[in-house]
Amino acid sequence: AQLEGLLHHNQSLQGALNDSLSANSHLKDENTLLKAQVSAANSLPSQAPPPPTFDESRVQDYEAKIQGLAAEVTRLTTELKTSQEGQKSLSEELERVRKDQDDLLELLADQDIKLNDYKMRLLSLGHPVEEDIAPPAAQPT
Repeated sequence: AQLEGLLHHNQSLQGALNDSLSANSHLKDENTLLKAQVSAANSLPSQAPPPPTFDESRVQDYEAKIQGLAAEVTRLTTELKTSQEGQKSLSEELERVRKDQDDLLELLADQDIKLNDYKMRLLSLGHPVEEDIAPPAAQPT
């Protein structure tokens, strides 16, 4: 029985040894692969990539376009301000005209009331009143 126990222990140790040898082989392969990668990386130039080259004429073209667009924005801003000021002025004038129109309509209504009063007085005094009398300047001569 003691012999069987030792044999069983020996077999388990053999299995552990085989597992260790397999893992060792795998690690050696990985180590070799990593060394090859490091070697390949070191063989490449270690310089940073060159900075991008700029086509100076394109840069100048873009700067000119930017300046042109900035001038256009300034011009349009000024034009917008001018238009807004003109609109404000016209709105104020429209309000004045509306107020004047309201005042004139009120005066016209007052005149119409007075005219009706005078017609009523004339009628009460016995004078005939014609409804649509044309103004003297409008009568043919």
